[in-house]
Amino acid sequence: MKSISVKLGLLSFLLGLNTQMVIIQGKSNFSHSLWQSLCKFALMKKMMWSVLAMISLFACRDQDQVDVKSPVIESVTIDGASVTSAIRQAGQTVLLDVHVSDNTALNQIQINLHPSEDGHVHEGDGHQGGEPRLNNRYWAKSEVLNISGTSHHQQWELQIPDSVAGNWHILLSVLDDIGLVSKTYCVLLTVENSNLPQISANTNPVYDATNTIFLSSGNSLEIDGLASDVDGLSKLFVRMANYAGVSSDTLDIPISGDGHTMAFGTASFNTTGNGNYRIIVEAQDSLGFKAMWDAKVVVQ
Repeated sequence: MKSISVKLGLLSFLLGLNTQMVIIQGKSNFSHSLWQSLCKFALMKKMMWSVLAMISLFACRDQDQVDVKSPVIESVTIDGASVTSAIRQAGQTVLLDVHVSDNTALNQIQINLHPSEDGHVHEGDGHQGGEPRLNNRYWAKSEVLNISGTSHHQQWELQIPDSVAGNWHILLSVLDDIGLVSKTYCVLLTVENSNLPQISANTNPVYDATNTIFLSSGNSLEIDGLASDVDGLSKLFVRMANYAGVSSDTLDIPISGDGHTMAFGTASFNTTGNGNYRIIVEAQDSLGFKAMWDAKVVVQ
């Protein structure tokens, strides 16, 4: 009877039962085969719970290691200064310095330099955009570089062409090894150029501080002004265009004298439909350098 009680107590422990030990009285012919079967069942149960516990442990560990953090643009400098906008002269070289990082592994870094003249904006960090005025000549750069590690330092030397002037966006972004993308970072680069023809203009109605003219539908827009260049002007014209800069009406102004200074009299343009337009004055000097003055025209 004592051995039966011990065996049942051990079986109760192996099965993980919290019930009181049952002492079977009477029959002492406890089946040896039944005892072995119950022991095997109890051991299998213990092993099953152990395996489940290990699976749960590794599942939690894998979940903890899932990368949900995007890479980060830590710092951006222009010629050593941490800025969101910079003014430089045409022909200069700009040193762009970028430091990026990621918690697991970096994959690529991208630079996209593009004109800001259509007034578009960016939603990341740094400069937001919104410059509406047309640039003088086109300049752009786009490059994607493969990188690695958890931290990377990248430099670009941007050579500004000697024929451009206006505003450009330098847009930066980073990609990690599982495809997560950083917030973009934008720097406004304003390029000044004293080699280009100089243009000043007056309008009626007058343009406001944002170079915007508000005009009632059916009314005329009048413009006059002055253009000059030390190398002499070779072309001068005034045009009304859609907001993308495509001309709908152009007035050529003949160049007289040495062309160093040219005044253009009142030019009148009629508008026939509501919408956004541009009034543009464009001049070219004898060396082929071009300049534009423009204002946004809102017809309502």
